[in-house]
Amino acid sequence: MKLCHFLKQHHIELAVIESTGVYWKSIYLSLVTTGIKTQVVNARHVKNVPGRKTDVINSQWLASLGHYGLVRSSFVPAPQQEQLRLLTRRRDKQKKELSNEKNLLHKTLGMSQFK
Repeated sequence: MKLCHFLKQHHIELAVIESTGVYWKSIYLSLVTTGIKTQVVNARHVKNVPGRKTDVINSQWLASLGHYGLVRSSFVPAPQQEQLRLLTRRRDKQKKELSNEKNLLHKTLGMSQFK
């Protein structure tokens, strides 16, 4: 990835990334596998940027916070743990959907006067 090569070329030792959606995951994995220390931070914890927020201002703010050690890293699970979390969340979602469908069926049958 060009970003990793650029950071290595300029001897960057720390990268700070906001965890917005799922967009950070592939960048994080690339940086970590390249050997660059990477911190993922919650956007709510670092959004005290006065004035109009732009990507450039935001990246400078994150760089300053990272440089002075003022950011707290978010928990990033190991790949196996992440897979387990995804599977259990998917299972829970399917159980809820099944329950909703059963309730809808009972409601429909009740309204149709079937019992």
